[in-house]
Amino acid sequence: MSFHSPLSGTITAGSDAGTAVSTDQTWSTTLGGTPADKEARGDNATQASITVLSLDDNFDSGVDFSTRLTAVVSGDTIYFEQHGDSTRYHYFVVSGAVTDQTGYFDIPVTSDNGGSALEDGAICTIKIFKDGADSTAIHDNVAGEITAVPAKTVIAAADVFLIEDSASGDAKKRTSAQNMGLATKASTTTSGAASATVLAFPTSTDKGYLVAIRIVGRQTNGANETNVYDREIAVKNNGGTVTIGTFGAIHTDTSLGVGTWSIAAAVDGTSVDFNVTGVAGDDISWKASATVEVI
Repeated sequence: MSFHSPLSGTITAGSDAGTAVSTDQTWSTTLGGTPADKEARGDNATQASITVLSLDDNFDSGVDFSTRLTAVVSGDTIYFEQHGDSTRYHYFVVSGAVTDQTGYFDIPVTSDNGGSALEDGAICTIKIFKDGADSTAIHDNVAGEITAVPAKTVIAAADVFLIEDSASGDAKKRTSAQNMGLATKASTTTSGAASATVLAFPTSTDKGYLVAIRIVGRQTNGANETNVYDREIAVKNNGGTVTIGTFGAIHTDTSLGVGTWSIAAAVDGTSVDFNVTGVAGDDISWKASATVEVI
């Protein structure tokens, strides 16, 4: 299976990668034969076992798609998604030549993957991806693709991850580093007795949080004095208003050389800023790592 960013438009045989067409038809659970006007159906009641798709050449847009369907070739992908229920979808890969049955088309396919079954009479979005349209996408059967993607070494709370939700038919959904409780990291520098925000933690409406944060600072213009702070704080967002509790120590602060640097937590809109402050004469490099429990 691949992840695509489809574009609506006309497809032609042998067209360049990245070209796709998107429209609507009504799904029918009637097996095989001639589909009704603006209808699509398969030859097997189990959608993963369908080997032939039959598509009327008229779509809900009212457009005759004959020229588009005759351009479909082996290796192209046909994707169905039921309107109003993204858990009902299916990817089919074209496995042979399309047959023009005059008024509709039979398309030989193999199942790639899918979610819950498309329902009889449901309007579905249909996207046809030309073979090669996903040449730079992530696949489930090609090694080494993720390692080729540029790396991000510092995870932020708002970073987004794509998942398949096992509690919802493996439908694709997004989540964030914050929601997963992953450690988020950030860094900053200060010069002299200046203050700076080393990590900003965003909150969501009507949520509660336990944030555990570890901050380390190192003097960069002297003897590499180093301080370590290990703290936790309760945070709530009530209807968009953020309140924080005591910024309490989990362990005793560690000071190797300088004991007068400081850290603090402060509300900033719907975020909580973790701030650091140096002392005169010290240039300091700061790093922070936070883990979060959300309720």
